[in-house]
Amino acid sequence: MSWDKHPDPQFQRNKWFSLNGDWLLNGRRIRIPFCPEAEASGFSGEIGYGKRDSLVYEKNFALPEYMHEGKYTRLLLHADGVDQRCLVMLNGTVAGSHKDGYLKAVYDVTDKVDAQGENLLKIIALDPLSADYPYGKQKMKRGGMWYTPFSGIWKSVWLEAVPDKYIHDLKIDWDGEAINFGFNFEDFPGQKVEIRIDPAKMKNQPENDGSEETEECWIISKEILNDTPETNIKIKLDGLKSNLGNDFEIKKWDVTEPWLYDVKITAGHDTVKTYFGIRTIEEKEVDGKMRILLNGRPIFLHGVLDQGYYTGSLCLPPEEEEYERDILRMKELGFNLLRKHVKTESDVFYYYCDIHGMLVMQDLVNSGNYRYIIDTVLPTIGLRLSNDRIRHVGTVRRKLFEQHAFGVLKDLHDHPSVVAYTIFNEGWGQHRGDSYYEALKALEPGRLFDTASGWFNIRKTDFDSRHIYFRLRNIKPLKRYKKKPIFITECGGYTMAVKDHVYNEKKAYGYGKCMSVDELTTGIERLYEKMIIPGKENGVCGCIYTQLSDIEDEINGLYTYDREVCKVDKERMRELAKRVGAM
Repeated sequence: MSWDKHPDPQFQRNKWFSLNGDWLLNGRRIRIPFCPEAEASGFSGEIGYGKRDSLVYEKNFALPEYMHEGKYTRLLLHADGVDQRCLVMLNGTVAGSHKDGYLKAVYDVTDKVDAQGENLLKIIALDPLSADYPYGKQKMKRGGMWYTPFSGIWKSVWLEAVPDKYIHDLKIDWDGEAINFGFNFEDFPGQKVEIRIDPAKMKNQPENDGSEETEECWIISKEILNDTPETNIKIKLDGLKSNLGNDFEIKKWDVTEPWLYDVKITAGHDTVKTYFGIRTIEEKEVDGKMRILLNGRPIFLHGVLDQGYYTGSLCLPPEEEEYERDILRMKELGFNLLRKHVKTESDVFYYYCDIHGMLVMQDLVNSGNYRYIIDTVLPTIGLRLSNDRIRHVGTVRRKLFEQHAFGVLKDLHDHPSVVAYTIFNEGWGQHRGDSYYEALKALEPGRLFDTASGWFNIRKTDFDSRHIYFRLRNIKPLKRYKKKPIFITECGGYTMAVKDHVYNEKKAYGYGKCMSVDELTTGIERLYEKMIIPGKENGVCGCIYTQLSDIEDEINGLYTYDREVCKVDKERMRELAKRVGAM
């Protein structure tokens, strides 16, 4: 088990130090970044989740010599995921606090660290599993579609050395003619900013992993004026010449050819390495039907629901590369999109999607109480809430959800693989959907938004979104969404138990029952051939099959929970992807 690589492949400095590994939790040994509920953590004490007991994490460390050399004089502490809220202390002094277990937090600990001696880092977490906070599929009494909760630290903790003035809030955009680089220019008045762009490469090729700078590059230098600080640097690509005299070649990021440009940005004494991809995603009428266009060409969103749970390590894969393996497993079956379901992942997941050309539909993580009758039973038979503006939502939950929504969009902005967001799923915690759509769409006009995935009608959304599990239907457009593409955002979920690869022998959750690879594959083929493929004529632009893998009681995955057995015929699944128009 590794988790020793740079935690953010899209924003790297040379001076960083991992704090993953052995810690103490309430006086007992635990292996970070795994949560205490996971076998991989090695933790054997009481957890106390759902109570008001504190989880007190402690880590002693000495700062390596290379971390305080040269101009890199400040120290940032990154805690990439601590559920649900935490207080951070270094050497007995408070460094800061954070709320929302799915968002990253950064603390400046420069004045609190002993650069020459031993340091004691404490992270005190409180996880009452409150519905005021985003919580996803966690439940104290797991079962069915609910999973074992995870508490406290569940992502990487690390240190990073930066200069006194350093680059942050980087935002890279493509406007059709130019690349715009935005960050905190106001911190560098009178100083030069240099941006070096290397030629496009596909990082999924071993020789193009981005570890070496190429001989050819495009270097753009600009001085930040004292009296009129810049808000961004706009680089027009037409006529831009490289150091070898060649024109800039635009290569679009795509599912088949995920071209990416490596970038090095220097401002003042700070240097960061990143990358970007050039692509567009939009909904548009083509031959009288609303379609989704990637780089101006229609694409069928052939997706699978990805919950992001792993046997033995629960909410985090045992090593970074397991993210990549999941992506490649789904690519092998012909899928081109993962719907990351009510959970965020470590940055490396989105990096692997970027380099392998896997589209991502990212769900925001639901908060609020789930109500089985109102949120599932009644919508299933067609009785749906028509106005979510009348729902009462407490001020605390509303503010926490707003912080979460805008935080997720900010964190994922520069990943070309992320093409769509789900704001609310099946009514869980849904409120003011139209208002959220307007605010989030204004922030990210280059992405698509499913405001209410599955049901609960709203006015403002980019999709006519439907969940269909219990019978195959003739899919027709609705009047209120006649100018929206139809997206079947959940369907299928057929079960199949594989002997010696079942988490819970006594309980099984899912839809239908298949006894063999042939039977399961045939059921999936029938779903697409009877409902999805004919539905394309009525505007169906995509489909999300449930789901990537089994999870605890759920046995409706394409793979077993341990990922050791693929439960479908790979060749037939690839042929199905071709018939649906995804390959």
